[in-house]
Amino acid sequence: MIRYFQLVLVVLLLLSVGASAQAALDHTTFIVDGSNTPPGTGTLLDPFTTIAAAAALTTHHDFIVVMPGTYAEVVTVPFHTFLVSAEGAESVVIDASGLTSGPAVSLAMMSHIEGFTVRNTTGSGIQVVEAGNSAGRIIRQNIIIDCAQDGIVLDGVTTAAVSENVIASCGGVGILLKNGASPFFSCNTITSCGIGMEHVGPDPDEMCFLANSIVWGNTLDVQGSGITRLAFSVVGDPILSLYNGNQNVDPLFVDASVNDFRLMRNSPAVDMAHPT
Repeated sequence: MIRYFQLVLVVLLLLSVGASAQAALDHTTFIVDGSNTPPGTGTLLDPFTTIAAAAALTTHHDFIVVMPGTYAEVVTVPFHTFLVSAEGAESVVIDASGLTSGPAVSLAMMSHIEGFTVRNTTGSGIQVVEAGNSAGRIIRQNIIIDCAQDGIVLDGVTTAAVSENVIASCGGVGILLKNGASPFFSCNTITSCGIGMEHVGPDPDEMCFLANSIVWGNTLDVQGSGITRLAFSVVGDPILSLYNGNQNVDPLFVDASVNDFRLMRNSPAVDMAHPT
């Protein structure tokens, strides 16, 4: 009964948000709960048991709300679909380990992922590949961890908004920007990866925003010319700390040894964001 009312509350909140942003557009909210008896129908009382089942039915502006649990699957978020967790990244896990050497999560144009732990010990975490110029993707408040390859890959001329994520213990690059990727990147933490941030190919668009983040404790923290745009961040590169308001100083995680990347109260990263 408690879970039922939690579901009702989440759906009512999402309906309210959707109504204010897209008042003239209809949308459907699909519920996913791996503890339900499969396959489910996606309703409050009979949720789908996999994210893929919901994604197969979405159309533009639809929501997929995922209840706590670990979902062993590879996920493609369709065009203009909002994939959100009901209780945040500590409770909802997408684990593609052993299922693919590619990305655990792929985002189509105008899609959104928020509030998940994404793990893929055999591949990468979240990937955006765009042949043309596109906008609208949002990657927010996720934990991307224990990926054999890269954490987040933005490949192509895309202006994804990437904010408030933790990317840790990925064997490749924490966030890889390729072929003109120009994200709005802020309030992220990248640590314990092979390379923290890497830029490959043409420089990002002038509107690109790389700031207010922590790139620290990686084997190599930054690589590539486009990363010189990083500003007002804690970064383990003494050269970058000379300009753009960056600092080369230990951010003082609570306990990185147990993946607790919250900041201590006396962390130099607290309140160092751009004053505007």
